[in-house]
Amino acid sequence: MGLLKFLGLGGKSSETFPAINCAQAFQELNDNALVLIDVRTPGEWADTGVPAVAKCKTLQDRDFADYVKSCLTKAKHLPIAFLCLSGARSSKAAELARKAGVENILIVRGGVEAWRRAGLPLEDR
Repeated sequence: MGLLKFLGLGGKSSETFPAINCAQAFQELNDNALVLIDVRTPGEWADTGVPAVAKCKTLQDRDFADYVKSCLTKAKHLPIAFLCLSGARSSKAAELARKAGVENILIVRGGVEAWRRAGLPLEDR
């Protein structure tokens, strides 16, 4: 694990970001006051569905940072929130976005597992 941490591929996030709960994220999405990006894998999207109106992009995609920035071109004033299964990949996504110059970053606490437990809508992907 030491080598993975050294390479930035394992362990906990070195930076912390503000978190919002699923209900808050859902409300903000409905109010068009938030951009939500689901950073899980296509297989996970297919298995569990995706929060309605969420954008989807995996961390492994080479153009991840560019994609995140492009999501904000029409809505620079909006916060951007990341969602994964439980939280680890969201933190990594937030770090990558911050390194790319994105500000106003949030993490959806509990990920899609909490989203599902809260009974919030998921769409097939």
